[in-house]
Amino acid sequence: MKKSYKIVRSIFVISLFFACGNIDTDAVIETIDGVKYIHNNTPLWGGEPEIALEFVRKIGDYDSTDDNFVFYKPRNIFVDESGNVYVLDAGNFRVQVFDSDLDYVKTIGRQGQGPAEFGSPSAVLVDENNNILVSDQSKSSILVFDQNGKEFERISLPVRSTGSFLKIGEELFLTSTMTDTTLISAFDFQGNTLYRFVQAKKYSRDVEFSIGVSINFPIIANFFSYFQDNQGSIIIVFNVQNRIEKYSSDGRLMFQADRRLNYDESSEPYVETRIVELFTPDDPTREKREMKLPVYNRISAGAGVDHQDRIWVSTLMYQPEYEADPEKQPPLPEYMHFEIFNRDGILLGYLDVPEHYTDNFKIFGDKIYFIDSKDEMCVYEYRIVEK
Repeated sequence: MKKSYKIVRSIFVISLFFACGNIDTDAVIETIDGVKYIHNNTPLWGGEPEIALEFVRKIGDYDSTDDNFVFYKPRNIFVDESGNVYVLDAGNFRVQVFDSDLDYVKTIGRQGQGPAEFGSPSAVLVDENNNILVSDQSKSSILVFDQNGKEFERISLPVRSTGSFLKIGEELFLTSTMTDTTLISAFDFQGNTLYRFVQAKKYSRDVEFSIGVSINFPIIANFFSYFQDNQGSIIIVFNVQNRIEKYSSDGRLMFQADRRLNYDESSEPYVETRIVELFTPDDPTREKREMKLPVYNRISAGAGVDHQDRIWVSTLMYQPEYEADPEKQPPLPEYMHFEIFNRDGILLGYLDVPEHYTDNFKIFGDKIYFIDSKDEMCVYEYRIVEK
């Protein structure tokens, strides 16, 4: 297999990434069979970020007298091209719709098994036809609503959805069964599997879970965030692998990027007894249980893409000591920061996370939304500001 190596120098940066500044980077790019493999070191921005986050508003109020603004375990959010906000209020089995001024518009769905009813709603999006799509984990299906909140189609899926999904054109993209060797499946609207892509990483030994399930590679090792960029490509960011990938919508790998970390990526899992908080689709309450789990160094927690096609990845700056009591765990902002990459996988720089940071965040245009499903039961909106 022929490899070609290139060192990215300032003249390359200025000609291709002039909008990102003129600081040298020592990223190494390998081209293998037409795919770029990017090894990031020094960020283009140096030590000073060229963007900032500005708090805008809080969406939802646990103490409000208006039930339309009282959320219980909000799980997902979508903002359409008109600025309308769709909050998936999972604990209340509904989607709350607000206009761009946050005036209440309507409620979609309720608890149940019939039309326009949810068992365990997990994600919401609005497509190019202004239809509202909501995934329901308990039914392994996606419910399609018109703008009046009427369900007119239900797409049954051959896999149990883990929550989020993408729609690009007439295809749906969901995570595959977690014991598969490929991690994303593309489906048509009849639920037929079209193709699969994104290779799972395998380890040399099996891991036995305390629940008695033995698998060929640890599930946790292949958890990831995925989202669509502004050109219809799919970005994959792995939680415990130093691996960021970009795919075309037909599953072709376009680049794979890594970056320098202050700790190592785990090469093999070890088993440790930990107290974990469980959440099941059939029971929205959370319970703590002691389980034996494979343990890895955690790297990333969430990701998204902004209006400039910059890829945002929330990454651990260091590995905190595990505390069985969550109250003793340091607050997330103390050991997280954002890594900002350009559309080609080159590391631009770092940015501190805000005080309202949560792992569950979404980016739409120049806004970033942090979903608090535990404490304040709300969504915090921030604006991305260019310096």
